[in-house]
Amino acid sequence: MKFTNRHHLPDYLVSYLQRFYKPEPYRIGVTSLIDEPLQRILLMKHWDELVVDVMDFFNTIKGHGTHSLFQDKLPKIEIEQNGFTIVGEADKIFNDNLIDIKVTSVWTLIYKSRLEDYAKQLNCYDWLNVKKYNRPFNKLFIDMFLDDWKVSKTKQRGNSDYPETPFKRIEIPKWSFEQQEQFVKQQLEKHKLALDNPQECSPEGKWQRSETFAVMKKGNKRAIRVFETKKEAENYHKSKDNYIEIRKGECVRCDSYCILNQVCPYYKGNKKE
Repeated sequence: MKFTNRHHLPDYLVSYLQRFYKPEPYRIGVTSLIDEPLQRILLMKHWDELVVDVMDFFNTIKGHGTHSLFQDKLPKIEIEQNGFTIVGEADKIFNDNLIDIKVTSVWTLIYKSRLEDYAKQLNCYDWLNVKKYNRPFNKLFIDMFLDDWKVSKTKQRGNSDYPETPFKRIEIPKWSFEQQEQFVKQQLEKHKLALDNPQECSPEGKWQRSETFAVMKKGNKRAIRVFETKKEAENYHKSKDNYIEIRKGECVRCDSYCILNQVCPYYKGNKKE
C-alpha cells in the first residue's frame, strides 16, 4: 500500500501509517471477523497497488491516539478455530468487566447506529476470553469519546437526546456462549468461502440508503414528509404548493469511506449501471 500526502500533514502522522500490514488469509482479527469478507480479500489481492491518502486514515489515527492514552497493556488472545487463527485484544478490564474505547461521532450515540456492530465485537472478545481462560466477563461496556460534541447543543430546546458531556459509557447486551460461538463459526465460514468466491458486501455493510421521495413545500428547504415509495408521496401531497423531490439511494460507506472502492469490481459495476 502506497500513501500520498495531498494535504501536507506532518511526518509523524505519515510515519504512523507504516504499522498497517497486509492481512494473512487464515489469520483474522475480531474487527475483520465481524466485517464484510470482501474487504479482506481486496486488501490481500490489491495491497501492492492500493494508493490512499494519509487524510483517509485521519479518524483512525485519532482513535488509535486515544487508545494509547487509556488502553491497558493486555496480552493479545489467539485462538485456533475452524482452520483460522482469531486474534483479539481487549482495551480495558475492570472488576471482570470488559471495556472497549471508541472515538466516534455524537450522532452514533444518538441514533444508535453502531450498537449492533459493537455487540458483535465485544461478544467475540468475551468468547475469546472463555476459550482462552475459561472465564467470561461479567458485563460488556463501550466508553464513547464524542469528538464532534458541542456544548451549545446541550442548551437548545427540544434537544433532550443530546448528551450533556462528550463522554458516554453504554452497556452492551451479553449473548450466551452458545450464541457467541455460533456467530463466530458463521463468520469464519463466510470468510473461508470468500477466499475462493468473494461476494458483494451486504446492504448493511455498504451502509446503503434506499431511494426516497420527499414531499416539499415551495420555498422551504426541509421536507414535510419523506416516503419510501413514489405512490405514497403522490397520495400525500395534494396542495399545488407542494412538489415531490426524488432523493437517490446511495451506499454511504462505498462512496465516502471505503478506500477499496478503487479496486472493488462490484463498486465499479454499480457505478456503470
